[in-house]
Amino acid sequence: MDFGEITEVVPWDILAADCKQDLDAPQVAQPRVFKSHEGWKDVAKGGRYIYVARNPEDAFWSFFKFLPSFAGLRSGDIDEETFMQAIFAGASHSGLIWHHFLGWWEQRRRPDVLWVLFEDLTADLRSEVVRIASFVGIDADDALIDDVVRVSSFAFMSAPENRHHYDESFTKSHVYRQMGLEVAQAQDVIKVNRGQVGSRRSLPASLKVRLAAKWDAVLAGPTGCANYDAFAEKVRRLRTPP
Repeated sequence: MDFGEITEVVPWDILAADCKQDLDAPQVAQPRVFKSHEGWKDVAKGGRYIYVARNPEDAFWSFFKFLPSFAGLRSGDIDEETFMQAIFAGASHSGLIWHHFLGWWEQRRRPDVLWVLFEDLTADLRSEVVRIASFVGIDADDALIDDVVRVSSFAFMSAPENRHHYDESFTKSHVYRQMGLEVAQAQDVIKVNRGQVGSRRSLPASLKVRLAAKWDAVLAGPTGCANYDAFAEKVRRLRTPP
């Protein structure tokens, strides 16, 4: 935990240059780690990839809570319907989650790609940490696994004394003026939002219908899964050797 904001030690690939970071520089540990929202087509090649998927309805709600405040908007400046229209119109390439899933799904059998489900991280964090350690080649004993689980928990990361490690302050300090904003406009953005599965229950029914229609149009055919729950079960079966 000897860092300021986490992006200082885990660079965000496409914003590193804006943040005056050298992606080729040594990092605090090996193997080096980078954050990315890129699809398979655009992500830098040559590494190992931990791909975290989440129910699109929950992801939409989390994105709605995060992106407007990151862009300097205040609570109430934009509603869910307007935000969805903007995302569907391409306001953020990170919002096209269905196409993002599909690109990485097509690479699911690559030995350098590990699929992780957000729902499994919340249900059994320790087992997922063990899987990730094995994938990246870290021979972790029980003590190290326990420590990683502790500092990766929602309770730890959202605690008042730790929130500043995950509040995007480092990124905002470099890119806000490029966005036409003053750093003083920064909202209380934190990447650790409640850490819950099922936030989709708060979405209006009309938005759920639109999200489901997008799943049908993009993912149902190529994956053979009618919805995210069926898709998640199929992903889990990938962990068992045929």
